[in-house]
Amino acid sequence: MPYGSEGLEFDVKPFSLVSGSGLELWGCVDAVPGELEKAPVIVVPPAFGRTMRDSVILGWYLLSHGFRVVRYDNTSHLGLSEGEILNFTLGGAVEDLSSVVDYVKRELQVESVGVVGTSLSFRVAVRALRDRDDVRLLFGLVGTAQVRHTIAEVIGLDVFGMTDRGEHLESSYRVDGHVIRTHSFVGDAIGRGLDTLEGTRSEIKACDFPVVVVSGEEDAWVALEDVKIALSGAATGGALREVVVLPGVSHQLGKNPIATALALAEMTVRCVQEVGGRELTVDEVTHPTVTELVRVRKVTAHRRALSLAPIESSVTAGVLGAAGLAHDEVAP
Repeated sequence: MPYGSEGLEFDVKPFSLVSGSGLELWGCVDAVPGELEKAPVIVVPPAFGRTMRDSVILGWYLLSHGFRVVRYDNTSHLGLSEGEILNFTLGGAVEDLSSVVDYVKRELQVESVGVVGTSLSFRVAVRALRDRDDVRLLFGLVGTAQVRHTIAEVIGLDVFGMTDRGEHLESSYRVDGHVIRTHSFVGDAIGRGLDTLEGTRSEIKACDFPVVVVSGEEDAWVALEDVKIALSGAATGGALREVVVLPGVSHQLGKNPIATALALAEMTVRCVQEVGGRELTVDEVTHPTVTELVRVRKVTAHRRALSLAPIESSVTAGVLGAAGLAHDEVAP
């Protein structure tokens, strides 16, 4: 397992836009100096309950292998973007990702992008990207195939089934430690057809680009068989469909450093091959040292604090914590 030389230098350029959700969205473009206008681009939407700071190390792998990385905070979620997580819906997250991809194509002047989605953000990405012809790859890290199952496992209650049966629901529930409005979230997912395994399978089938998912063999939140079913349909134009199984691994990748390294190496290889158009094997992927992980966290936080200093204080109050190591757990 090769380790990178410590001291990877990269610039962090903030941006803002008005999302299709109607709210202001904040994000950043990471690039190695001299690469801001030419390296291929990978867009990384945040997992539920996470912000762009939690994608810093994932981004390090991509930066180290020749990419620009676009990270952002969802609206009506956590982080710097407008709105509270109480009002989060998958439909709003779909609008955010669509708006960011449009921005990236326009402002970074690229014809196509790759997207890496974790858990629920993978399902969001399937919907946002399914009809686009400017995507080279969708890569899922423990990607959700059936929202109904994932949410039921996370909160311990089948709120979708209860809704179907007309049973009473509380006005809000705690999902991975965050309170969200039940009827808004569930109603939006059902209304948009984002809740079922059949819907995911149908939409992935329509994607005219490679879709690859890394799944944990013992993931209770995302059933491995569901992921296999979701990717089982014949792809449009014969595009690649593949499930990479990590034996003995649960949804919480961060609790298993070896599994995390394997998953991020697999992600890097697929991005290099499908988006970068180059050859790379898992054994050739460069990994950061512990010292480098800590350094990247500190440098990124400092640079973003300086870059976003002109923004109103209500936003900058959280900037010093806006970059860091991945959480111990992968969010739903």
